[in-house]
This record gives sequence, C-alpha cells and structure tokens, in this order.
Amino acid sequence: MTDRLDQRPVSEPMRRKGGEPEERSTDDLLDRAIEVFKSRTKRKLTREDGRQAIENLVGFFGVLAEWDAAEQAATSGDKPVGGEERKN
Repeated sequence: MTDRLDQRPVSEPMRRKGGEPEERSTDDLLDRAIEVFKSRTKRKLTREDGRQAIENLVGFFGVLAEWDAAEQAATSGDKPVGGEERKN
C-alpha cells in the first residue's frame, strides 16, 4: 500500500538527508487531513476543520477499542477495561 500524496509505502517513514526518520509535525498532519477530506466537501477546509477531523477519527477509534476490550472481557469473564461497562 502506498501513500497517495508522495507514493512512498505507508509503513515507510519519511527520511531526512542522512537517513534519519523525519518527525512529522502537527502542521504536516493538519495539511494531510485537509488533503484527505477536501474531496468530501465542496467548501474549502480550514486548519480547524482538519483538527476536528483528526479529533473525530481518534475518538472513533477509541470507541472501537473500548468495544473490543469489552467484548474480549465478556468472553473471558473479566471486567471491561476502565472498570465499568458503559450504559447506553
């Protein structure tokens, strides 16, 4: 699988001159989020839109992780991670 923006395999980190892995900055992350989500809307996305998109994705995957932990706990008879089950 490749990263469509720079055609580098997704699992391969960006490299600085000299071969050291490059740390991606928050600005790079926001730019990437805007690039990914701009095709889904007709309006121009702001950096705040990019921040919110990232926050929503993190929250979504957090909920999936909670559900998975609760399901695993239920099948093993243990309490879910976090101590109590979430009430719907």
